[in-house]
Amino acid sequence: NNPSFQPEDFFLSHRGPDTKLDLVVPLSQMMSNLYGHSFFVDCEPTNMLAKAQATSIKDVIAQSIWTCKVIVVFISHTFHESEWCLKELYTALYRGEVDPSLEAVHIIYCDGILKTCKGMPQYSCLHLGNKWGTEFKEGVSLHEFASNQLHKTIYQL
Repeated sequence: NNPSFQPEDFFLSHRGPDTKLDLVVPLSQMMSNLYGHSFFVDCEPTNMLAKAQATSIKDVIAQSIWTCKVIVVFISHTFHESEWCLKELYTALYRGEVDPSLEAVHIIYCDGILKTCKGMPQYSCLHLGNKWGTEFKEGVSLHEFASNQLHKTIYQL
C-alpha cells in the first residue's frame, strides 16, 4: 500500500471496446462536473502509474477497487470475454460482502444484455435484478440516466 495514494469515490469497471468512449468516459466526466466525485477509469496508464506511484497497472487497479467508496460495473455484450473484467466483477461482489466501508456495488447492464446474462455461467454469482442493478437503454441520455438511475448511489456519498 502506498500512503500517498488517494482513493477515488467511484471505480468504473467496464469492457473498454464496448463502453469506454461512448458511455464510461462521458458519464464519468459529466458526473464529476455535476457532483464533484472522483472516478477511477483506466484511460491514461501513464498518469495512473504516476498518481499511485506504482509500477504495474494491475497494482493500481487492485488498489483502486479495494479503496473506492462505490464500484460501478458496466456489463456489456463482450464483458464476459475479458478475464480481467470478470476478476473486477467478482472482486467487487466479494468486497461488497466483506467490507462495510464499501457504500455500494452498482451493476449497469448495457441495453439488451440483461436477458443474455441470465443464462451465462460467468454471471451465476449475480443476483440479477438486485437493488443496485439498472439497465442502460439505447436512446436514454447520459444525463437522464445519471439523474434517474444512479441517483441513490451518487447521493450516498
